[in-house]
Amino acid sequence: RHLSFNEQGHRLSVISSPRIEQFDDTGTATMEGPDATVYDTRSGTPWKITAESGTMDQGSDRIELAGNVVIARPVPDGTSTLETSRLTVDNARRQVYTNERITLSGPGVVTSATGMQAWIDERTLELNSQVEGRYDSR
Repeated sequence: RHLSFNEQGHRLSVISSPRIEQFDDTGTATMEGPDATVYDTRSGTPWKITAESGTMDQGSDRIELAGNVVIARPVPDGTSTLETSRLTVDNARRQVYTNERITLSGPGVVTSATGMQAWIDERTLELNSQVEGRYDSR
């Protein structure tokens, strides 16, 4: 289990895994089935992130996730999810990003794109290319 806090002592993230191997010579740790919660520092809203595997660079507080990566966060009418095959979580910069294909789903909307960058605390998402969306007004 890895905990991260800001300078004011507020929790930024919690990352757990049933198996973590730490490599002191490289300053990295590998994780099987990582399960993370990253908190929006303004509202406290949790972003739940899961994947099949991950590698953490302990010096930069950056995590590379791979295999069925899913981010879920509450939105006013339910839950919004983002799915992709690879994702970088940069906790120091409070960003998540990928160059892979993503699918973003929420109440009544499905959007897909290639590549994205999101800022956790600003709740801003930027899609890179090949963006397609479907909206259901029901």
